Amino acid sequence: MVVFTTITAYGTGFFFLGWGEQLMVQGEPLFSKGGSIYGGEGIMLTYTAAFAYILPVFGFAMLLMFIALLSLNVGITIGSALALFIFAPLLNGGITAYSIVHIMNAFPALFINQEASREILFDTGIIFVYIVIFYIGSLIFIKKKDVLL
Repeated sequence: MVVFTTITAYGTGFFFLGWGEQLMVQGEPLFSKGGSIYGGEGIMLTYTAAFAYILPVFGFAMLLMFIALLSLNVGITIGSALALFIFAPLLNGGITAYSIVHIMNAFPALFINQEASREILFDTGIIFVYIVIFYIGSLIFIKKKDVLL
């Protein structure tokens, strides 16, 4: 799905806007080793950032699966997801670094910045904590309900 989305985005952008001069990230040109990034290097950075988005989305999906199992209501699950997306960015202070929504927004950009290896490791650890806690929580809930296990 990531490959399809990225190819579609490149194709649509090329069709309507043409091929650009250099890689732009949030409206600013991206530079590597003192020079602009062009062509193949820009495409590889784009795909790297796109694939980096998969892990935080999986962590968010585990959280939503846990909420869905607890509520057993589609409306509450969707409402919770929307509330998290709307209100989590409003968090301030040190807790922001532990918010899965913040990590979903910031994690792919860390792969574009090659000097962000500490942040990548920290965020990856936080994502795995989300995945493990909510997966185990979901398994325990399913086991208590005696639904699938």
